[in-house]
Amino acid sequence: MTTLGLSAPSIGLSLINSHLAALFKILLSTLKMHWMVPVEVSFSNSTIHIKFTSVLGTPNNLDDLYTTLDGVKPSHLKLIYAFAYLLIKDIRIMTLAEIENTILDKFAGGSA
Repeated sequence: MTTLGLSAPSIGLSLINSHLAALFKILLSTLKMHWMVPVEVSFSNSTIHIKFTSVLGTPNNLDDLYTTLDGVKPSHLKLIYAFAYLLIKDIRIMTLAEIENTILDKFAGGSA
């Protein structure tokens, strides 16, 4: 069946893409409004990937973030979060005082 010169599959794909674009805008605005941290958001294989790009360790109120984003995303999509941590190369240039004053959640495997 064709409508306005478009086949049904292309209409469906167009609709899906527009819904995904709207979803990404909602996710990004939610992140910016409540957590004020820059993130990268991407989508592949029914999974939304959220990468925190400017915060070392885990952001504050992470459980609230999980709950909020889980509430706005479609239930069939998964959310995967990626966090940045201090690397050995970062620690090597730090003074002992800087290391002592760095909270554990900034290190991979650390916890707050």
